[in-house]
Amino acid sequence: MAGRLASTSDVWTPIDISAFVREGSSDEELDQVAREVSHAFETKGFLLISDHGVDAGIVAAVETAALAFFALPDDVKKECFLNRAPVPRGYSACGKENFAILSLKNQRKPNDLVEKFRMGPLQVDATDDYFTASKDAQMMFYPNKWPSPDDMLLQDAMERYYLAMDTLSAVLLRIFARCLDLPQNFFAAKMTRHTSIFSVNYYPAMDQVRQQIQPGQLRLAQHTDVDLFTIVRPDMADAFGCLQIEVASDTGSTWLSVPAVPDTFIVNLGDCLKYWTNDRWMSTSHRVVNPPVDSPTTSRISMAYFVGANYDATLDCLPTCCVDGCRHHGDSLKTYVEWRKGRVRQAMEQLKSTPVSTKKPHMAR
Repeated sequence: MAGRLASTSDVWTPIDISAFVREGSSDEELDQVAREVSHAFETKGFLLISDHGVDAGIVAAVETAALAFFALPDDVKKECFLNRAPVPRGYSACGKENFAILSLKNQRKPNDLVEKFRMGPLQVDATDDYFTASKDAQMMFYPNKWPSPDDMLLQDAMERYYLAMDTLSAVLLRIFARCLDLPQNFFAAKMTRHTSIFSVNYYPAMDQVRQQIQPGQLRLAQHTDVDLFTIVRPDMADAFGCLQIEVASDTGSTWLSVPAVPDTFIVNLGDCLKYWTNDRWMSTSHRVVNPPVDSPTTSRISMAYFVGANYDATLDCLPTCCVDGCRHHGDSLKTYVEWRKGRVRQAMEQLKSTPVSTKKPHMAR
């Protein structure tokens, strides 16, 4: 489905996706949504969606529970830290991770000024070989880590949100299939036991981390996301446009702030879906910058749901995206987990060629 020419007047106009949420929409309504989505992914890799069907109470519950958790003493929060987990689970303290590693730009940056709490898939059957028979399965379905059973507030809220994002991501994948002239349920078979990760990100106020700030250090360094795509709920009180994307300009590139629009989600394409579409869609560099110096008491919280496919899903070039040949796929089909591990390995190999920092960075995910 061909995209429209880029226009600055509608850069951040939310796309109403209700035609895919409700039953009985006409082909014309569905095609209109698909055109707008495809245009956004072809031109900037980011978009805003509205009328998505997600209950605002589910979102509010996570924010309330997460703020209460992040306000706990460090020693209490660190009880939820998993030091050797192969994938992100549980708590990560401020300044312990570095998303710049994933940027493929041969850059070493100070670790990110953000605390996180993350979870993975919910329904894992330990008696089913699919979840346990291989190292890849054990890695992608690694158990979640939660606070004390005496306090289920955060776990309950995050699990409800995870299920809501599972539903929303299925809607978005049907939209993507229509964008790409594929059968409506094309992606569904590759998501039956998906490996998506949900991260609640808390960015402390600058006056709380002033003593550890290093030159060039950001709340979240420039990077692209590794997975298929990400659904982000920004902080609705973020008046500073702290989330920014890198866009082309007449002088090379510039940074464009992404607004926090009430009752919307941000959706950005990841490297995996860029690869899967044979570069038809863009995976765009983005970052979270620090607030202005005259706003030292402003904290920020956001929620990011990273959509991952079945670990054994094959990423053969989408048939409607290979009319001019597949640039990256070659003769050997990769599974999702093989591609993901290769992408992270590529980033680490590039990092080895950069000057060594005195502070060892940790893998972001």
